[in-house]
Amino acid sequence: MYWREWGRCREYFRGRGLTSAECDAKRHELHRRALGRDKSSKRFRNADLDKVIAAFRAVWDDANFDAQMRQQEQPDQRREDMITRCWDAARVCMGGDPAPDTTLAYLDGTAHKIFKVEFSALDERRLGVVMGILEKQEDRVRERDIKQVEKMEEEPF
Repeated sequence: MYWREWGRCREYFRGRGLTSAECDAKRHELHRRALGRDKSSKRFRNADLDKVIAAFRAVWDDANFDAQMRQQEQPDQRREDMITRCWDAARVCMGGDPAPDTTLAYLDGTAHKIFKVEFSALDERRLGVVMGILEKQEDRVRERDIKQVEKMEEEPF
């Protein structure tokens, strides 16, 4: 995504007569503007990438304010998606469709066991860790269920 967006930005600069070296200098300037310092794209976290892409879009698609704002809102959207995935995985791990309070208690217990905080207090990085653990457990539960069904199908009546 970074290189695609930068390519559009670079085309914009090249169309205005900048050389390749000047375009590269502009790229680093946009990194500084978006992040407060120059930083290699290889070392970006998700939030850094969102800010830099919004800066690129402000250059090559300056009339499309909605696209720039959507990119700025990505951290919130990513967090919501991870929370939803955690809830879905927890429900499977708990065996179906437990009450919301029960599911939240399960999520709080998982978060506390790993990070000593409630689920709602997890930052994006920690939320990703909990999500990964829950989804691995969800996979194990689903595999176990499949094996049980296969075993039942093999057994005669």
